[in-house]
Amino acid sequence: AVEQRRGAFEVQRLLVPELVELAPHEVALVAARADELAGIGIELAAFGNTTIAVHGLPARLPRPKPAAIVREIVAVLEEGRTPSRERLLEEVLHRAACRSSVMAGDALSEAEITALFERGAALLSDQTCVHGRPTRVRFTLADLERAFLRRA
Repeated sequence: AVEQRRGAFEVQRLLVPELVELAPHEVALVAARADELAGIGIELAAFGNTTIAVHGLPARLPRPKPAAIVREIVAVLEEGRTPSRERLLEEVLHRAACRSSVMAGDALSEAEITALFERGAALLSDQTCVHGRPTRVRFTLADLERAFLRRA
């Protein structure tokens, strides 16, 4: 939030730009907002009529997926509204955070697990995700014993 108010966003530049194939009208839609997107840490440019080259993304994204982020930008812009820079950032980051979050079945390294717990502990409100779903559940020993048929 402080980053937003100051208008400064730390950008993680990609070593090799990621190319994202889109329909020509989608490329035009995104390219028209390229300067505005750069202002929120999303550096990209048209690369021909059907491709967007992603050069950098906001450093605050834990596991950025450039193609997914570009598609989220397209989805937001195709809704027909013209969101402000801040609103566009908020919508894209919320959608991207959902898509880049750890899902059931994802394999995490020990370092990723440790970082996940450390980031969670640093949050002011970590009981629910942005959609209001719980982020953790407490199980007692009795709950686990019942679940594994060790106790009736």
